[in-house]
Amino acid sequence: MQDNETEASVREQKTVWQGLGHYYRPWALARLFALNVSRAQKLERQAKPVECLEIPKILDRRIHSSICSVEYKPWYETFKKDLFERFWARLSREAQQRLSVCLEGVALPVTRAHGDLKVDNIYVDAKGRLKIIDWECSRNSGSCVTDIVNLFKSIDRRSGGGRITGGPFNPTYTAWARSFCMPAVCSKYSVSQLSLLGSIDAICRDDEFCDTGKRTDLFVKSLDATER
Repeated sequence: MQDNETEASVREQKTVWQGLGHYYRPWALARLFALNVSRAQKLERQAKPVECLEIPKILDRRIHSSICSVEYKPWYETFKKDLFERFWARLSREAQQRLSVCLEGVALPVTRAHGDLKVDNIYVDAKGRLKIIDWECSRNSGSCVTDIVNLFKSIDRRSGGGRITGGPFNPTYTAWARSFCMPAVCSKYSVSQLSLLGSIDAICRDDEFCDTGKRTDLFVKSLDATER
């Protein structure tokens, strides 16, 4: 996880996340004893939900600027390979077919994914700039599209909006999110596609506390529920 944080820091100047990251720099490492002490510059306060809405706007501008060259890849290639394969293998053939049909032809901009973008991980520094912390779950081949979908879920929960309910095909939060965030990017995808991608991203996380099997089973149940 520290390696992910360090790599994100090194690559930041080459990605659409430039200037947005706030990283924990290794101070002491002792692999034999699993000791890892990190430090980071102090931030002033946690960002308010309404302030977090600026992050999607920044990313949208950078993805479509002539300065930043962004490659698009099939959606399944933007998740960490071993975690995605574990998730996919746990699905029934019917569930695999349903996802394949819904996400057929979907390609995402490869921008590096934060992996856990939520209000809790967005702060404001002394100069009033937004800074994103906790890059331990980031992946270089990932896309900020899934980050943004999950950020809006977090904003909704924090603001008490109550718009997010139901399973991965529920259109409520994605319809709301699309009206605000990354209009040029998100207009490429349907509500169901964005909802599914956000749900899969929450399952395929490189996080020691994430139970991929349990989350996949819950995902399948929610898929079945939408068919009844």
